[in-house]
Amino acid sequence: VLVLSRSLFFSGCYMRGCNVDTIEDSSFAAVLREVWGFTSFRPHQLDICKAILAKRDVVVIMATGAGKSLLYQLPVVVAGKKSQSVALVVSPLISLMEDQVKQLVSLYVQLH
Repeated sequence: VLVLSRSLFFSGCYMRGCNVDTIEDSSFAAVLREVWGFTSFRPHQLDICKAILAKRDVVVIMATGAGKSLLYQLPVVVAGKKSQSVALVVSPLISLMEDQVKQLVSLYVQLH
């Protein structure tokens, strides 16, 4: 189960100059392909990512392996192309977070 909400995801995200209305679906698809190597989204992923960037509250319940991690990683990478962005991820699964950080570093996503 993954719960994303504006209060958690955007509490530390300042997207100067980043207007979600100006980000086209092709921008999301380009980042998906360039960073993760995927050619298409799984069901509902694009709509969820757009809702997150629009700062709408989002609750997502998906099965293991359904692509939840992408839902908080992709929006901040897309936003980061237009402005400096930060994602705050709260998770009790330390080992999962460590694996995800290693994966993002291997994909040359800048982490602090």
